[in-house]
Amino acid sequence: MLFGRGQWAVFGVEAKTLENFQKALIDPLTIFEVSQLAASITTKFQTTAQTGINPFGNPRLDEKLTDADTISDLSDLLQQMDEDGYLPSSEDLSLINDNLKYVGAEADLSLGNSKYGFWVVNNEYEDPTDPNSKKEQISYEELERPFKFLVKEEKKGVEDKVTATAILERSQFAVLVDFQHERVYVASSNADEVNAVRDLLEKLGAKPYSLTWDFGKSSWPSDFLNKVVSTTHFTTEFKERADQLSRFTPEEVEKLDDKQMEKIVSNFFALSPLETELWAGLTTPARIRIYKPVDPVGVPNPSVAFSLLSMTKDAEVAAASVVFQELKSKFSKAGEEKVYRNDLFTLDINDNMILGDAGAALLRGFDLPQFKREVKTTIKAKGRVGIKDFWYMWLDGIHTAILELEENITGVLEIDRTGHGLVVPEVGGDGDVEVTEE
Repeated sequence: MLFGRGQWAVFGVEAKTLENFQKALIDPLTIFEVSQLAASITTKFQTTAQTGINPFGNPRLDEKLTDADTISDLSDLLQQMDEDGYLPSSEDLSLINDNLKYVGAEADLSLGNSKYGFWVVNNEYEDPTDPNSKKEQISYEELERPFKFLVKEEKKGVEDKVTATAILERSQFAVLVDFQHERVYVASSNADEVNAVRDLLEKLGAKPYSLTWDFGKSSWPSDFLNKVVSTTHFTTEFKERADQLSRFTPEEVEKLDDKQMEKIVSNFFALSPLETELWAGLTTPARIRIYKPVDPVGVPNPSVAFSLLSMTKDAEVAAASVVFQELKSKFSKAGEEKVYRNDLFTLDINDNMILGDAGAALLRGFDLPQFKREVKTTIKAKGRVGIKDFWYMWLDGIHTAILELEENITGVLEIDRTGHGLVVPEVGGDGDVEVTEE
């Protein structure tokens, strides 16, 4: 989900292919071919699944074209374009140019500073009711036999009639392309969807490449999490809250007068300072391994996680949601300084942060808790912000969060930041995957 907690796949894009990408976006034929308008029309008339794009500011731009005759003409054109040796005629180009307002242009996708944003839309025909029951009804009425006993030609005729009752289904997700920092962010953790984005970028002249997380060892997620646990503060307070919840219901537990401490013991089972002066807080969803040979178990709340970690000397964190915080201060009207915690970004750290089939690293459960406040600050400074500003600020927030994540994980694990973090995986001559610096 854009502007909220969600999943993001991250892979690279070569900065030197920006010019090709920009040329493709101003070519009417190319931008029409990859558009959601073309994809939706093809799916509607040919009942085949298609993927297309809409501009970031118009997630359903294609639906603004409602003229049936024009849609039919574009359908005929798309079928001609599928034929081998097709060359566009002046009439074809005129038809496309007349309808580019339903497609979008380079300016509609550009966020500025070599950054782009768009929606990728999946289109397919699905029957929301039970298609098998429809097959049986048609078979009984028209052929007086169950569908199973029809011959091949009869089955096809029945299936065609059922297909005709299906409706166009669409799903879409956001994509951010940053040529300046050679990054692509896809709001999906589905390998097929990420690969579809890579294919789209290649059609538009960009050259994507794979990225993976590497922090020295494959066990880095649990190594990092347990280092945080080993240096946690507020152990006494965590234990007291865990003990209370073992004897009372959450409603019966008396909240602390210190509101900041109440937030800490309610939301975390470990909270540690980092060398960067940030703090890392571990919370649920989390998985705790009580004994090393035993599979980790999911835990429902932070206090249970704290209790499980105290059960045995071998207990460890296998996965957790991590909140990175900074300490800030402000002065009251009376002149007293008050320190408070500012959540910068959150994500789930576990051993499932790679999408190998699509050559992408994953940001699972990622969020920027202060994004709404930052938007309000920007509005106060500028007077107003547009849709482009929201997308640009979110992209910039993801980029900054990844840099801080790399700095803090390498610091906690005491490894050189060079060559670690988001890197390019390479296949060696012996078939093994080697990770080298990007």
